[in-house]
Amino acid sequence: MLHLYYGPGKGKSTAALGQMLRAYGHGFKVGYFGFMKGEGFYGEFETLKLLDIEKYCLGKSCPYAGLIKAGVKSCPVYIGCNLCHVNLQNPEEEEKKLFLEGFFLAKDKINTSQYQLVILDELALAAKINLIEEEILTSFLKEIKGKKNLEIIITGREAPLYLRDYAEYVTYFAQEKHPYDDHGITSRRGVEF
Repeated sequence: MLHLYYGPGKGKSTAALGQMLRAYGHGFKVGYFGFMKGEGFYGEFETLKLLDIEKYCLGKSCPYAGLIKAGVKSCPVYIGCNLCHVNLQNPEEEEKKLFLEGFFLAKDKINTSQYQLVILDELALAAKINLIEEEILTSFLKEIKGKKNLEIIITGREAPLYLRDYAEYVTYFAQEKHPYDDHGITSRRGVEF
């Protein structure tokens, strides 16, 4: 079945990873594919490594990842750094190419493995900003819907309507209050990453 976690609120990837840990605890074969996040300073990636869970980070990586992970530097995304983020308003051709290479790798791995639960992190946002054509994504989703005992979790701040209609589970994450906005606090190690 297809799960969609989307919206402007914090916790979409965290919820997906929690669901993954639940499945892993029951002996499921699980995998993580991150489309807008490269290898970086995220604590959850260290946990996946410790648990020997297959993880593929298919986005751009932060050049400051080591310093941020060590707690020496803060993530400068709040000042518009975007060195490790796709330009959401106008994705570059290289970003589109990188995304599609990652998508087809994920598709191949999912079709040739015995996964029981897979996270496709930020795929909804990628679809919303047209890094992937609707027809390519829905064709893939139709292929995998036929697989028994496979749960797919797709996350992203925004999601196109067709993806919301296609999913069996749709959860919207709303933000009522956040210290980024309310207190100017930047992302914090162990909380936001």
